[in-house]
Amino acid sequence: RANVYIDSVSDGLKVLNDIAAIFRGITYYVGGKIVPTFDREKDPIMVFTNSNVKDGTFTYSGTPKDSRYTVCKVRYNDAKDFYKQRIEFIEDSNGVIRYGYNEKDLAALGCTSRGQARRLGKWFL
Repeated sequence: RANVYIDSVSDGLKVLNDIAAIFRGITYYVGGKIVPTFDREKDPIMVFTNSNVKDGTFTYSGTPKDSRYTVCKVRYNDAKDFYKQRIEFIEDSNGVIRYGYNEKDLAALGCTSRGQARRLGKWFL
């Protein structure tokens, strides 16, 4: 559920991207149209194994340590308290031990419940 009140003028594509972010989607411009999409479960297109990869070896890479967030503060508007802004704190304790304390602030557009804010924070981490 998304409870959104747009009260100012803004770029249309930015507004659509903000709304799509509510359901973890994106919008993009192609062929003169704006197309919304989201990540969903699909049937596999191809299975990769050592036998069908060049030279039979995989090359692995990761993200820099400073981009591995371990704590998330999610701002949302609490419907149970007259839509006052609240912050939900989510922590990945194993991540903090492994990577250290690295915090990310998120603004949950359209979010009006603590549970929804927690789910967003856990998904992000």
